[in-house]
Amino acid sequence: MDNLVEVIRQASLFSSLTRKEIDLLAQSAARAGFTRKEAVYRPGSPMDAIFLIANGGVKVSKSNDQDVRFILDIYRPGDVIGEESLTHSGTHDTEARPLDQATLIKFDAKVVGRILEENPRFARACLELSNQRARLYREKVEDLIFKEVPARLAAALIKLTRAFGRRDKQGTLIAARITHQDLADYIGASRETVSLALGQMRRKKLLKMSVRKFILPDPKALRKSAEA
Repeated sequence: MDNLVEVIRQASLFSSLTRKEIDLLAQSAARAGFTRKEAVYRPGSPMDAIFLIANGGVKVSKSNDQDVRFILDIYRPGDVIGEESLTHSGTHDTEARPLDQATLIKFDAKVVGRILEENPRFARACLELSNQRARLYREKVEDLIFKEVPARLAAALIKLTRAFGRRDKQGTLIAARITHQDLADYIGASRETVSLALGQMRRKKLLKMSVRKFILPDPKALRKSAEA
């Protein structure tokens, strides 16, 4: 229980909650582990909970009838997903799935909603989160329109470095299991095109790759490529 309370307290979205409110969340919480093959929620799942990522990475994606998938974003420990359940009823139209192994804490949306109604600072934090994610989605659409694949890919790698980066003797390691297909779905490109762009980055010494590992020797140089 104490460990759960500490995990909740460290999440930025819940930083304005009182100890009583955190205890109320903890009492209604359920911790669950997921693998890459398991969905946290999928289209058609009821919107009745929000989830705090305790460890691991989680991708939230949307797909069409032809199974063309687009990753809206990739979230790290401390992030909350499924926040739409606080303002909407019905069912999800997106899928949340771990990059590899992940542990999430599930909160009843009704319990979180009651706290939201009684805590203006928490309500403001939820609104800011929604606005931030809406802005990010708009920026992704703009990138699709105005940027070529190499620039979009470089920007995605930089963002993943900020979320999962870890210092390595060769540079900055993205400490998450990211596949070429994940990157393709993340930037709205084909897997083949992404693989070609990754090869070009490697030849320019902007990137080092091994099995499901990406290392950025010089993130600043790659950032310049993303801004080009």
